[in-house]
Amino acid sequence: SVTLSVIDAGEVNLDESFELYPNPNDGRFTVEMMGQPQDEVEFILYNAIGQLIKTETVEFRTGNLKHGFDFYSLPAGVYNLSVRSGDQTRVVKVTIQ
Repeated sequence: SVTLSVIDAGEVNLDESFELYPNPNDGRFTVEMMGQPQDEVEFILYNAIGQLIKTETVEFRTGNLKHGFDFYSLPAGVYNLSVRSGDQTRVVKVTIQ
């Protein structure tokens, strides 16, 4: 069982199904999502004070995605992972221990 904290910024739903696991983690985690096919999805990781850590763009043409991230070198803390496609955004808290 994984608890996700979603910050609702009033945008429309990006996906039908979204899972980030494990959370908390050691900097390595996986995102699985299904939804409306898009050309690409952008993942943007910010630290707790809003500094940009990493941006990664992944193809989402099939509407299904399973993508692993490796931020093993990051210090322990709470980070925000922004998932964007077009004008749709979801922000998830990621805890690195």
